Amino acid sequence: MRIKFLIHFTKIDKEECDIMVFNTPYGFEGVKSFSGKEMSFEEFKKQYPNAEFEIVTEGYCGYDTTFQGYIWQEGSDPLFGIMRIWNMGDRIYRI
Repeated sequence: MRIKFLIHFTKIDKEECDIMVFNTPYGFEGVKSFSGKEMSFEEFKKQYPNAEFEIVTEGYCGYDTTFQGYIWQEGSDPLFGIMRIWNMGDRIYRI
């Protein structure tokens, strides 16, 4: 069962936030390397306007929040992605 919810961050620094979109789930043909692209949130919204990010794992370290999971867009196979958010405020989960 998939549960949809929103996570609202206060006081983020957009210049320090990014999303890495992988061409293959964990590297190229079994080699642990990055094959894909890194982009800002604005670039991501333009390239994937109706995408949903399915969080598989999340991590917190100081002001840095990292989500790993799948990027779903209707009509396309899911892509693996890592989203990094620099957050100095609150994190609010809305179910």
